[in-house]
Amino acid sequence: MEFVEERLVLQKTAKTPFKIKRAWPSVAGGLAGSPIQAGILGWSDGELMRSDAKPCTRLMRHTAGVFSVGGGLTFWVLCRLHYDSRITVPRSLRWATCGAISMSCTSALLVRLFSPECEPQNVAAYDTNS
Repeated sequence: MEFVEERLVLQKTAKTPFKIKRAWPSVAGGLAGSPIQAGILGWSDGELMRSDAKPCTRLMRHTAGVFSVGGGLTFWVLCRLHYDSRITVPRSLRWATCGAISMSCTSALLVRLFSPECEPQNVAAYDTNS
């Protein structure tokens, strides 16, 4: 049996209330039909995520932090492979910095675009930094 709650949330741009439906799946039912389950090709049905999930800004920040370390190490290795014996410290640091910045920005953008936590109704309901 699902618990369904309707909540009014102020839309920040229009300042008009709109209804949001919130549902949790039963323990036996798994994630089928839950707001966390992604629709076809990432389309959303407009339901809210569970209240214990990570907010969008925290998810983006954590993902960008992890990928910045991985991007820095990966680009440093690529620099070592590309320049071989002509490697210098400033050159390898420059490559590592560019890799860290590019990978963290790209991963944060992909999380923002495709994660269910970053849908507008979830940002309006759960994200306190916005």
